[in-house]
Amino acid sequence: MSVTTVFYDITGKNLNLGNIYPTPPSSYYHFNADGTWGYTFFANNPDSLQNQGFFKQTSDTSLTLSDTGRYAYTELCRIDTLSAHLFVFRHKRNVVINGVTPAIEDYILRLTR
Repeated sequence: MSVTTVFYDITGKNLNLGNIYPTPPSSYYHFNADGTWGYTFFANNPDSLQNQGFFKQTSDTSLTLSDTGRYAYTELCRIDTLSAHLFVFRHKRNVVINGVTPAIEDYILRLTR
């Protein structure tokens, strides 16, 4: 599993500020048949980031993730790839870089089986 961030200015120009964040083998997402999901990053760490919520596939190319944990958010995500061995999805959000520059962060999750 890896998480990639890419930042764009408000016109859509890539700001070349992104990064790829590989995660330890013990990190995982799980999506259940009952519409619930959860994730654990750094499972061997007592302070690990763990959350859960609900998901709903809204079309062949999108799903909605609702987090019912400490972050309490709902995100519309675009599905890039969905196969037996690879699931790539992303969501974008408005951010401010260095407290000054408005930008768009594209948050891309690549899950492998």
